[in-house]
Amino acid sequence: MTIELSEYVIDAIANAVAKKMQEPCEDAISRQAVLEGIAKWVEDGYADSEADISHVSSLVTHLPSVTPTRKVGKWTEHFDESGKWYECDQCHTDWGGPANYCPNCGADMREATNGN
Repeated sequence: MTIELSEYVIDAIANAVAKKMQEPCEDAISRQAVLEGIAKWVEDGYADSEADISHVSSLVTHLPSVTPTRKVGKWTEHFDESGKWYECDQCHTDWGGPANYCPNCGADMREATNGN
């Protein structure tokens, strides 16, 4: 028995799976709080050198935001011996046809899919 799902149902399922796979942010801490922790660490004499302090501070400053952002992507069309397929430009997942969301990373492909 074959069940055919509408494009909307497939997109909804793909989006729900992508959301479910996102890491929770419940233990998020601000960069400022971490930098203050480093300052305390230095004050207490745990830093070996200025280079250590600078390196750790740089790492903290360049951490990605924990604020959720919506990825926006586009499908790249490919052809090979098996036919036409698409690749997400965000996570490079292969997919059989363009959909409104990437089934792997959840990138919103609606603008690219609808040609807007």
